[in-house]
Amino acid sequence: MGELKKREEFKSDKSRVFQTIKDRLLDNSKPTGAENQYVIDNLGVTMTYTIKEIVENEKMYIDLNSKSIDGYLNFDFGDTSSGSFVDVDMKLHNKSLFGGLMNFVMDVEKLENKLVYELKKELGEL
Repeated sequence: MGELKKREEFKSDKSRVFQTIKDRLLDNSKPTGAENQYVIDNLGVTMTYTIKEIVENEKMYIDLNSKSIDGYLNFDFGDTSSGSFVDVDMKLHNKSLFGGLMNFVMDVEKLENKLVYELKKELGEL
């Protein structure tokens, strides 16, 4: 019964996981002065982005203000029963992806894997 309770608690705590990802992004960014616009320097690549919308502490849509990229990053939550607790989707209209952005996305995926690992450890599944 304790394991089921922990799973239910995690399902109801999506906002904590979302906040962790949002904080990770903003901790590595500086405001540009424009509304909801930030700049991130990742491995020497400077990227400006705008947070377009945050939906119920579960989704964050980001426009990448870059000449080489026209798209957005979408941080979303998967179904806890599938084992995919946090999905990181990158929707791009342009295929020209440079190393700094790819490394940033991989950093977020590492964070996702750490959260999944910690939950499984907590549930005694490891």
